Amino acid sequence: MLSFDDFKNLAKDDKLASYEKVGFGQKHRGDLERNIFPSVLSNLSNLRERERERVILDVGCGCSLPAVDMIEHCKKLGHKLVMMDSKEQLDNLPVENYEKVIAQFPECQDFIESNKNSFDVILVYSVLHHVFFHQNVFRFLDNLVCLLKSQGELLVADIPNISKKKRFLASEYGAAYHKSWSGTDENPVVEWNSLDMLQMDDSFIFSILARYRNMGCETYLLPQANNLPMSNTREDILIKRN
Repeated sequence: MLSFDDFKNLAKDDKLASYEKVGFGQKHRGDLERNIFPSVLSNLSNLRERERERVILDVGCGCSLPAVDMIEHCKKLGHKLVMMDSKEQLDNLPVENYEKVIAQFPECQDFIESNKNSFDVILVYSVLHHVFFHQNVFRFLDNLVCLLKSQGELLVADIPNISKKKRFLASEYGAAYHKSWSGTDENPVVEWNSLDMLQMDDSFIFSILARYRNMGCETYLLPQANNLPMSNTREDILIKRN
């Protein structure tokens, strides 16, 4: 699993496409990357708000098309935008009227302390599995929730779920998809009730939903749109602070 420093190194490689600099190959992003921001927008009502300025934070934003789309959207609607990532990733983004914060969340306590209850929207896209492997997930999420205003929305999106992947591959459609993807005639091997070390599964997803409901938030498990690159094996969580 790629680390924060790995992404710094990818960002400095000028031979890579923007989606490769954020850790994806052409087959996983490519032309489908253009569908990511519209999906994000459909799940965040505050981000679509046109009546007043909203304050937006994109954590681990990277430098590929979804980050550029976020910048353009906030510019168009007059929202205040904060983009957080390494300097190497942020240096690849267009120069616009938004704030860059060079940091690995939540290793930025000064930022956290000075911005509690400040954001209408926080986006964390295709980041949580890296946090899961390298950091403490609940320290990461707890600190994000503290940054939300009342009625603020946190979208933790593109979460790989091994349980969802198994259900998909065990289906007739999933088996056919696997054969087409792999270029073989072999059915995928699905092991139920196995010990899936260092994998995020249903129990992990549900623990997030329960944790923040118990903290007074509303939480929702959202399906990904079918036109997203890995929608068959990934899903999104929306946390709304009351």
